[in-house]
Amino acid sequence: MLIESLKNELESLHQIRHKIFEILSRGDELITEANTSQSGRTLVCEVLSDCFRVYPSQSFDLLLRIDQKTAIELLIEFYLKSERSSVEYESDLHILLDDVKEILGEEFLRELVKNNVSVESRKNSVEIKNALKFALDLEKDSELPSWYFK
Repeated sequence: MLIESLKNELESLHQIRHKIFEILSRGDELITEANTSQSGRTLVCEVLSDCFRVYPSQSFDLLLRIDQKTAIELLIEFYLKSERSSVEYESDLHILLDDVKEILGEEFLRELVKNNVSVESRKNSVEIKNALKFALDLEKDSELPSWYFK
């Protein structure tokens, strides 16, 4: 009986995730609606923050356009201050740092990394190094800007 109930709830969860992904794919429309009222903005930010763990790149881009502070806090907490290491983590970080550069500019990206990633982590983290190279369109470690190592 519990197994059947769990199975039904899991199916409902999959359906909800699918619907949320469909909504996230309508980004410009979602941004417009989020900016029409404070309650709409609050709801959209809450949903995007919750979705960040499941759909990081899709939700981050939208959240960065709607609520920059919350988006940056999530990036710092789950990626820059995290000790995680995986291929998925690195590919997400590539996209997230690139979004920061594209939406907020290279100077903002520089300050974000400098202020939230220790020099030791920047020097030793292959994931952060590769993600930053991707965001800055660099090929080699030797092309990383001097601030990266200070």
